Amino acid sequence: MIKPLYLFSGAAILSLFNTNLFAAQQYATFPDWLSKNSCDYENHSLFLPDDITTLPYFPPDAYNKKICRTIKPLAPSDSDYSKKLSFLTNQYDLFSWAQFITLNREVDKQFQVTATNLQSCNSGECNTPIWFHWRDTDSVFMENGCTPAKWDFTKNATINPALKAISQVAPSGMDISQAILVDQNKQPVYYQKLLSPNIFNLVTQFENQSALVKPYQLYNIDGQIDYLKSYGQVIANTGGYVNCPDDVNKICNNIPALEEYGPTDNTGGLTIKVAWKLLGKNDDPSKFIHTQKSVQVYDNMDKGEQSKSSKTITQTLGVVGFHIMHKTVSSPNWVFTTFSHQDNIAGNAPLFNDRNCPTCPVNLANGGKTKTQVTRLEQINPITKKINSFVKQKLAAENSVLQYYNLIGTQFSTDSSDPERQSLPEKIANYSGGSPYPVFLTNEVLETFLQLGNTPMGKDNELFYKSSSCMNCHVSGGFAAAAIKNVPEDQRKTSYSVSPTDFMFIFEDAHWLNSQACQM
Repeated sequence: MIKPLYLFSGAAILSLFNTNLFAAQQYATFPDWLSKNSCDYENHSLFLPDDITTLPYFPPDAYNKKICRTIKPLAPSDSDYSKKLSFLTNQYDLFSWAQFITLNREVDKQFQVTATNLQSCNSGECNTPIWFHWRDTDSVFMENGCTPAKWDFTKNATINPALKAISQVAPSGMDISQAILVDQNKQPVYYQKLLSPNIFNLVTQFENQSALVKPYQLYNIDGQIDYLKSYGQVIANTGGYVNCPDDVNKICNNIPALEEYGPTDNTGGLTIKVAWKLLGKNDDPSKFIHTQKSVQVYDNMDKGEQSKSSKTITQTLGVVGFHIMHKTVSSPNWVFTTFSHQDNIAGNAPLFNDRNCPTCPVNLANGGKTKTQVTRLEQINPITKKINSFVKQKLAAENSVLQYYNLIGTQFSTDSSDPERQSLPEKIANYSGGSPYPVFLTNEVLETFLQLGNTPMGKDNELFYKSSSCMNCHVSGGFAAAAIKNVPEDQRKTSYSVSPTDFMFIFEDAHWLNSQACQM
């Protein structure tokens, strides 16, 4: 059987099937474990599909078909609560692996996406994964607010600028300049955010997805203000992102049936956040998703003064952390998936932990002055561990580099509850609404300093456990903070309510428009 190849051109996803095969088979065909509508949790045992690494085609939003309406909403008082959570954890973790694997399908030198999972490779002729050819937010939210270059799968990688971000998200009360992660080679970790075709189209409006609204320049603060004055919020639709001035349940969750998707449909919308490590002489590139890329090297890192860059150089970088953020019908607050390299904090020579220093303070942020002794407070779910072992064994048999990564976990909505933003401890567990599960999900190299542990909170400074939660953090995503100054007083409350951008922080990267600079 001839395997299909896929070519991404512009915003469309074009499928290059053999002519006879295309006539013979339905376009969007999913395995039962993705496409069936029932969720038989009562007779469930751990499910490990043999085809997890060989899916012939996986639209990014295929999980919408797996809604499990018979299970949700979940309530702790349900006698089958634990059994249902185990079933859903199994299903969502398989979905996470399927996303990670298909996003890392090899792209050959002719920019065709092959059926091969990214291979272990240490030569200069390595193929690249699909997401390498998406757009970096720094190439979309331009410093002068100018119109970004159009999407071109064959050129996006060359349009994306040098990596410069070395700060993580900082907890409340900490300056972001302090939240610098430094590996055992005394080098800072670099961070990159990338947009899928649909998210890119939402921001740039090059291909307006809805006739309900006129295009706005959401890639600069001025355009965001114009949009807020008209509609007040941006809501995402899984089948194709649209701006929704109407009720979310009437318009934005109107998802087309997956089997009706054709080969030119621009399905799905995801954002990715990647943590990159500079590979040293003792790091084996064949064990990392890696590339040669320009990075800004900062002066005086050992003194915590990294505000000025000394030069831009080309380095070999390896992926050590990988977030996938994806909205589906089954989890309207998005599905949050996170992977990390298996050697980050484990193995004979961990990349971010000195095994010979048991008394070193852990997860200490100090502006990058010294190596960071990293640990992860949240343990990987036993179900997730078993799935990891199963999938990684299959990837190892294929000599895929993905075998060196672990799924840390998948966070999803368990009900449609309203947010809890006042009382404790509900404020910690369900700030976003939707009762996220697990309550905490932390990637050790992407949220190192958000692992607070026992934390005094409230007027009585009562101790509560607090750590990173994807949903409870992203629910605060909004437009650039500076924009609020230009919104009339009577509009600020509605325009800047929590989550005006539907769990997306990317819009806060925008700058003011400098029309004169854009004309140069």
